[in-house]
Amino acid sequence: MLKIAAQNIAYDTTQEAVPANPPFQIQFTNNDAGVPHNVAIHDQSNAEIFKGEIFPGVAEKTYDVQALPAGEYTFV
Repeated sequence: MLKIAAQNIAYDTTQEAVPANPPFQIQFTNNDAGVPHNVAIHDQSNAEIFKGEIFPGVAEKTYDVQALPAGEYTFV
């Protein structure tokens, strides 16, 4: 499980890694009170391949992410 948090409209990490192919989870903590955030994953062509529910902070959600093939992805 990945753990990512947002505070002051920024993530607390810039890189994470998961094994290729099995589904995984992202535990996302939004520490910005009253500010809506989520996590989205983009592939190398910048296509959005996952978009988690947007929710206001301070709160936490766990996202279930489908299996992704080996490669590099961006989370935004």
